[in-house]
Amino acid sequence: MRYEGSKYKIRSLKDTATLIREELKEKMPNCTWSVANPQGHRQLRFTLRSCDKEVRADVNRKWYNINHYYMEDCKELNDYGKEIFIKAREIVNQYNMDDSDVMTDYFNVHFYEDYTVSDNFSVKTPKPLTKKEKKSDVFTTDFSNFDKDKVEIDIIKYSDKAIAVIGDTKPIKDILRSFGGRFNPRLTCGAGWVFSARKEKEIRQFFGA
Repeated sequence: MRYEGSKYKIRSLKDTATLIREELKEKMPNCTWSVANPQGHRQLRFTLRSCDKEVRADVNRKWYNINHYYMEDCKELNDYGKEIFIKAREIVNQYNMDDSDVMTDYFNVHFYEDYTVSDNFSVKTPKPLTKKEKKSDVFTTDFSNFDKDKVEIDIIKYSDKAIAVIGDTKPIKDILRSFGGRFNPRLTCGAGWVFSARKEKEIRQFFGA
């Protein structure tokens, strides 16, 4: 695997978004972030809605799309803005993983990143957290301790480059999706989830198959 963040776990994208949103709120109380999953794609969009200082180089410009590969040189951000987005991406990357191989056009990440500044961005002084907010818990779905003995699935070779997971997959659809699988109801072996053959060892180890 090319990269695996220190807080990455097999979990739904919704749960990942919740965890990142809470950590951005905790570690960057001077900012207000929106974390969204646009149109259900495997992408998380991080929108800066407010901050304690101006982050834009041109306050009259609308729609700031930030190239996360070159944040240090982003002309749309001032020096403080660059500092803010670089810090945010460090937090975000803790929850991501990248097992892609660009040489073979194989792409597998937990999520793709998209950063922007809101059209309605404002400079605001953050309010201090109340005791209730400081004690709030984040409830997420952790797949690491689920009962493997209750899973009735088969992992089969579907082609030279793909495997399929078939059987009672509905209860574990979030897990399969987290592995990068795609559901296909019209497989020759019946409805199931298709994966790159490269994922076979990892999937078999996880399910003990």
